[in-house]
Amino acid sequence: MSKSEGSPESNDEFDKKLLRNLRKHLWEGDWRKTIPDRQYTRAWFAQLELLEAKRTSKSTGKLVFRFPVQQEYLQQFQNLAGGAQAAFHDICTAWAMLTIAKPGFWLMTGRTTNLNVTYHKGAQLGEVLLLECEVVKAGARLATVRGTLKREKDGELVSTCEQNMYNTDTNSAKL
Repeated sequence: MSKSEGSPESNDEFDKKLLRNLRKHLWEGDWRKTIPDRQYTRAWFAQLELLEAKRTSKSTGKLVFRFPVQQEYLQQFQNLAGGAQAAFHDICTAWAMLTIAKPGFWLMTGRTTNLNVTYHKGAQLGEVLLLECEVVKAGARLATVRGTLKREKDGELVSTCEQNMYNTDTNSAKL
């Protein structure tokens, strides 16, 4: 039995280690130096926090992020722009694949083949949002990931997304 399927204690320890490793990789990794200053999501990424990481089974997992709405991402009506929300969903739901990754199984997080975003309510400058990303199901080549963006203060739903991913690992065909 794997650690992620054992007793609650082993799940907690596994998830704590997963959270530590993801924070180190995503926030301290050398790859961040390759992001150009003009890159659209740079300011957002500087404010992004990873709050939770969980593997719920061999092929499902969850990440929770927190960030404030920033001026750079507002549209003309002073709400968080839909394009910004789509970009945030795309990035964070792809990172959710890291909760289940192992050599030969979603190690490269895959590529988005479809991203469907539904907008429910506006979010304004300074509001703090939570983005919950859940790997619903991942097979050898295809995965479905769900994202839910909510206001932290009242849990009000801002937007949701469903993303389909294709596994780009070079040896995924051997699974």
